[in-house]
Amino acid sequence: MKSSPPDCIWYVSGFKQPWEADVVSNLAEALRSRGMSLQVYSKGGTAHLRAGAGEVMSWNSLTFFERMKAVLFGGKLWHLWGDAPSWWGLVRLRARTIHTSLSAKPVWRGHPTRLFKEQTSDGENRILPTFEAKAAWTDNSPLDDVFVADDTPGSALQAAFLTMRGVPVVAKDTPIIRELLGAGGFIAIPQEDDGSELEKAKKIAASDGGRSISAAARRFLKDNYGAAAAAESLESLYGSVGRDRS
Repeated sequence: MKSSPPDCIWYVSGFKQPWEADVVSNLAEALRSRGMSLQVYSKGGTAHLRAGAGEVMSWNSLTFFERMKAVLFGGKLWHLWGDAPSWWGLVRLRARTIHTSLSAKPVWRGHPTRLFKEQTSDGENRILPTFEAKAAWTDNSPLDDVFVADDTPGSALQAAFLTMRGVPVVAKDTPIIRELLGAGGFIAIPQEDDGSELEKAKKIAASDGGRSISAAARRFLKDNYGAAAAAESLESLYGSVGRDRS
């Protein structure tokens, strides 16, 4: 019996850090739980994309003919996560495409989308990330570690996952960190610091005060970045670009 084509095909190439890949895995899991069928391709290996994301295939493991079949005939809606491969233009000739990037100034290769409201501008949609599933990676896993986030989107995503695991976050007070953890969900340090404020913040993080701040951030993440809300943001986006294009 011939299987139905997936509702959407994902190609993951630029979400390389494990916590970035976990965002993709979480969103795939959330969509599949609501009945959407996905085919997920990963450039290179698939180790960081959890089994909960469903079937994940390594693009580099496919034969030339398998790749061409997917590019020329597979699916009418494709979602690119990261950097566009050389053959992406062929997909865009015949299918609707969505592009999600963490880059500060991406060259958009599809309908532009972001994971942070702070980064969106006219014409860019926001996709809600979700952090509910257990992370597959183990870096900085002890609950008494102090994680110091920088001002990059990838670091903010890592901070959110570690917060869900009870790790207090020290960070400069940036819009992206506030957006994910809430105003009271991290120990703030000044934009300009000679190191003394960082040491003070680390001491707070190691205290009962740090644990209270981490708990507040977890509540904020659960209230604002649940799996259902994240899936709805993607479903709405797919509907707006014409998922059912004939």
